[in-house]
Amino acid sequence: METIFSTSSVHPRDRFDYWHSLACKKIVGHDSVPENRLTFQAEIKAAKFGNLDLVEFSNSPMQVSHTLAHVERTGPDTLFLCYQLSGRVLIVQNAREVNLDAGSLMLLEPLLPYDAKFSPNSKTLLIKVPRRELRARIGTNRELIGRRVTAERTDDDLALSVAAKLPSLAGRTASITEEMVGNHVLDLLGLSIARTIGSATVRVSNPKALLLGRFVQWWKRGSPIPTSTDRRSPISLE
Repeated sequence: METIFSTSSVHPRDRFDYWHSLACKKIVGHDSVPENRLTFQAEIKAAKFGNLDLVEFSNSPMQVSHTLAHVERTGPDTLFLCYQLSGRVLIVQNAREVNLDAGSLMLLEPLLPYDAKFSPNSKTLLIKVPRRELRARIGTNRELIGRRVTAERTDDDLALSVAAKLPSLAGRTASITEEMVGNHVLDLLGLSIARTIGSATVRVSNPKALLLGRFVQWWKRGSPIPTSTDRRSPISLE
């Protein structure tokens, strides 16, 4: 992933303001208050993976509010999947409090207000998903917002492990591979999100689920994901 901002190259008195300005553009509009403005540190990395936008950010403790005013200026075409890489963040949305600790994920709706409180050493992977893509899989049930996905189930452990691996894969595989893997990552995460309310009614992107089945096999064996040019592991959608 490409580092697009780091406070290490900014004077301490300007760090938070610079970070906030860029974070509003690259992540989402918000108001925020750092625990300590003078010692504030943060970094933002970004990448594309197929039709997914990846934003990885780490920051010092702070509180964030995405208000109705910000919602009105937020584009309607994207949903957020928040995966916590380290530390923790408390997110309040849709009348729920979610303690997102390392290795857990939740669906965040940027068209609804939310509040968040970040702990020390917090690092988050934000997966920006085309709304139509995720809604095609899980529908429009508002009850899925603010539900925490953990690795307790083997299937969910697989989905979360794949999500965590996306930053290291970005830009290293063929574009067709990224597109196919990205689609099936959404299939896996969609299933996990649906299971948080006891539902497994999810439409996968390929009715035969061929690549999804292979993806499970690769993960169980701990094998690297093959590229579209790997003759030993041909990929076919037929």
